[in-house]
Amino acid sequence: RNTISDMARTFKKTDLAIDNSEVREIVKELKQYGKKDVLKTLSKFHREIAKEQLADSRTLGRKQPVPKANRSAMGFTASGTRTEAKINIKTSDKYPSALSMEFGRRFQYVPTRSGKTRAITASEVGRLPHSRPGAKFPYRKWIGNSRDRGDSSFTKLGKQGYVVGKTISRNQKQILETYNDKMYDALVKAIK
Repeated sequence: RNTISDMARTFKKTDLAIDNSEVREIVKELKQYGKKDVLKTLSKFHREIAKEQLADSRTLGRKQPVPKANRSAMGFTASGTRTEAKINIKTSDKYPSALSMEFGRRFQYVPTRSGKTRAITASEVGRLPHSRPGAKFPYRKWIGNSRDRGDSSFTKLGKQGYVVGKTISRNQKQILETYNDKMYDALVKAIK
């Protein structure tokens, strides 16, 4: 259930398995020599990589039969730091199903006579006395646990999300093959 603190929650998916220890070393050296323009280029380069994955992620997200899928797919955004590419998942009233697209759901909330809502499980959907005939649970199975929320629990448990996780693992090989060349080109442009 969305509470006030949940409304503007953002998770970062950073599990592009790129060994960025070398990048961290480069950043450390560049900082020493005050090469701010080159550091900006690295951030921009990582943001571009994230944007490439973002397009595929949004397409995959829009295919899910969740409520307001088109609008919620826009809750996936790209960002980049000096050392890594990130895809952020924002959930709010504007993007209500963004987190549900990525991590699935355990419950659906239905209205009751008193005006409040009640959490029901996937197996109960369509079976309750006032259910719509043929109603189906619109979300994928929830992958997570009650204590850890966000990307850390997914990498720890070896699970991937339904949208961003799936996109990244599908494109991982291509990302890794072109990463070094693209970074080299970006740095050469910045230094010239």
